[in-house]
Amino acid sequence: MAVASKARESVCPPSGKKGKGVVCKIQDYSCIQHLARSLFLGHDWRKCFLAMYTAYFDASGTLGEPVMAVAGYVTTVEHWEKFDCGWRIALAHDNVAYFHMKEFAGCRGAFKNWSADQVSRRTNLLKRLVDVVRVACGCGLSTLSAVRKADFETVNQKFCLQETFGNPYSLCGVACALKAEQWKAQTSRTEPSEYVFEHGDKGWMELKTAFDKYDLPIPIQKKKRNRNNPNGPTPLEAADFAAWEMRKAIATIEEKKLRGVAELRRPLHALRAVQNRAWGVLTLARLTQFCKEHGVPAR
Repeated sequence: MAVASKARESVCPPSGKKGKGVVCKIQDYSCIQHLARSLFLGHDWRKCFLAMYTAYFDASGTLGEPVMAVAGYVTTVEHWEKFDCGWRIALAHDNVAYFHMKEFAGCRGAFKNWSADQVSRRTNLLKRLVDVVRVACGCGLSTLSAVRKADFETVNQKFCLQETFGNPYSLCGVACALKAEQWKAQTSRTEPSEYVFEHGDKGWMELKTAFDKYDLPIPIQKKKRNRNNPNGPTPLEAADFAAWEMRKAIATIEEKKLRGVAELRRPLHALRAVQNRAWGVLTLARLTQFCKEHGVPAR
């Protein structure tokens, strides 16, 4: 049975400008609630966990070898609904309909009327978004896994990475989910979980197969919001933010333009300050250890 969508309005003052605020319509029956009600039949869906993930894959060739980063957040549906409201209001300050980090960085799409020299405006928007993430996801978990394709291929010579995961995207997605399951076990969280990934990421079928191998819930896909799809789940935009920042950091380190953690971009530093965080780059040594700990067969 279809459920009508109602909206309430919240007035947000435009950043750096005087005058009337921006009217931001917040859906009472959100995409997140609709998704949760359909997934968690027979459970108190507000207390169940949703994990939202997306990926960034640098195939530009500037590094010699590409880098994959998958990032996301795990928290209850109840907290995701609060996040959704806060995220939409934060964007409404600048009349932005949705957030894609590639568009923000390149001043295109939703940010086509912005310019790179609007430093204060750009900084303030990212700060507002980081604040929403830290408040809404503070009681949940932030997970991120990244791997260089060259390291994946090197370790694949000793362990059956290709046969087990199929590709670096699948590996990173499973690594994030395993961290989430470990966190739930350590904190005695018994509520059901579901894993949501951005629709359209390459390697989706391999990811589903790998989730099944590790007895993880079958992942589902959802499209991110854009000009043609205004009703997608906003948490994927927060995942997009984190994945882009980590991929950017790894790329900068590889190019010898970054000497250490202290020189990371401010938004990444702020995102790393989320209370519960399980982030990691699967270097050669860590990837080898991952294979041993998680039963990847040796060749």
